[in-house]
Amino acid sequence: DGAFDDATGVTAHTSFADDGVFDVGLRITTESGSTRTGSTVVMVDNVAPRVDAGLDRAVGRGETFSATGSFVDPGADDWTATVDYGDGTGAKPLTLRPDQTFALSHVYASSGTFTVTVEVADGDAAADDTVLVTVAGSTNRPPVLASIGDRAVDEGGEERPQGQREPRSR
Repeated sequence: DGAFDDATGVTAHTSFADDGVFDVGLRITTESGSTRTGSTVVMVDNVAPRVDAGLDRAVGRGETFSATGSFVDPGADDWTATVDYGDGTGAKPLTLRPDQTFALSHVYASSGTFTVTVEVADGDAAADDTVLVTVAGSTNRPPVLASIGDRAVDEGGEERPQGQREPRSR
């Protein structure tokens, strides 16, 4: 900014909130009042976010998988994120909190092992992390008996509900 007021002391330093090309000036004033100035151009490179999607988890089929993750990015960026729960439903937008955390929540319809991928982008670069979710078994539901209606059968005869087959002989 040309004001030479960003740092004082024997060792001057500054930091940059975002990537870009910056002109940096330095003015040195001695105790006797002599002044020297110099300048240089500093190119600040972007640092991609680091993502932590959390620990691997196990849930039962039909139960909700939920976890909290976080990311770190030293730049003053506008971040966006997506999550793919690995079950064929595709990537979806993921809300990022101001404290650089996010919440994961999903119900799996089938059992298996699924790779959840969270990607965070800062406008210049993106990074991701994965979590393995193991979905076990089936939800235990009581059996349902379909109505077969009233039927008549002769003495000594057999009646099988519609759709039932004769047992096979081996």
